Amino acid sequence: IAERLNELGRPSKLGNINWSAGSVAGLLRNERYCGDVLARKTFTPNYLTHRSRKNKQDRNQYLWHKQHEPIVNAETWRAAQTILNICRNGSDGAIPVLRVIREGALRGFVSVNRHQAWDDLDTYVRASLSVYGEEFAPEGEQANKTEAPYAENADSPQTLSAGQNGGYQLVRSHFFFDHFPMVRLSHNKVRFSSTWYRRMREPEHIEMLINPVERLLAIRPCVENHPNAIRWTKKTEGKVSMRDISSASFVSMLMDLMGWNRDYRYCIRGYARATDQLAVMFFDLYEPEVHIRLVEKAGTVRKLKGYPAEWAGTFGLSAYEQFNNTRMPEEDLLGLDAIGHPVDLHGIPPYTQEDVRTIVQKIKEEGMGEG
Repeated sequence: IAERLNELGRPSKLGNINWSAGSVAGLLRNERYCGDVLARKTFTPNYLTHRSRKNKQDRNQYLWHKQHEPIVNAETWRAAQTILNICRNGSDGAIPVLRVIREGALRGFVSVNRHQAWDDLDTYVRASLSVYGEEFAPEGEQANKTEAPYAENADSPQTLSAGQNGGYQLVRSHFFFDHFPMVRLSHNKVRFSSTWYRRMREPEHIEMLINPVERLLAIRPCVENHPNAIRWTKKTEGKVSMRDISSASFVSMLMDLMGWNRDYRYCIRGYARATDQLAVMFFDLYEPEVHIRLVEKAGTVRKLKGYPAEWAGTFGLSAYEQFNNTRMPEEDLLGLDAIGHPVDLHGIPPYTQEDVRTIVQKIKEEGMGEG
């Protein structure tokens, strides 16, 4: 854009005809073009020097909407901000399409564009909930339905009653020193262990997917020209190794979704699910291993390892809970290669934070089966 303006010789409001990428970005970022006003963009920290500084969330700011006649409508301006955010995070500036899988083992999973920064934290949640229809509709919107009585027969799903576990627990693998494949999340990067590369039959590109309702992350192989393809390996002198994947926007969203501390590093063990044609890896976001780096007053660095507070006093899940946990696919692996469908977020009913918490709790309870 700057090059074209320079070719045309178009002056700015101050008469400057030398346009740069920065000056164009400043113009596109100006909220006044859509009729809004943002106050306190700068502030003066020292009354003696009277030198102003750019307000980078150092002081409160105030945004007023529809203060004057806009030059462009709000939708166009927000679309421009989306493109600028994508470019800032390393993509080519094309507006991504949010896609959700509607059926099969990956039902409710949303394909991740690691460069996309959504203004609404619940964007992925709303997209995932859209495939469940009235099954998890907000209270008051669910149609009256009469559930068919459950009949026990040979075709009924096998379950384990709460009294059959004998008090035994299946010990979590996290408590052993092992080399299970994991994904590491820290700051603005994602890194998968090399074991995944072999177990997934050595694909060059992968697609990341998230089900924010059931708190599951997944990866599967994809072609190079897939809109959300990620090259996750690098070759040095003929040897393949894993690379750090820059994912500032996605990691930030994931940290906020799970309520994690961005100063810590999180490792999550993966679980393989495979058919003859395809291998997919799942990660349970409820099972993080937290790595904490503390610097004491004397300068000594301490490295600590933590686990979820809910694990205190237990070695793992009871046999009953483990057997009836249906959050992660076990046997029905149809649809591991299902494509994502575009989501129209404007057509999805709004969900409050309380709605989302209720739905997540309902899914967890249903996943445990009936005792």
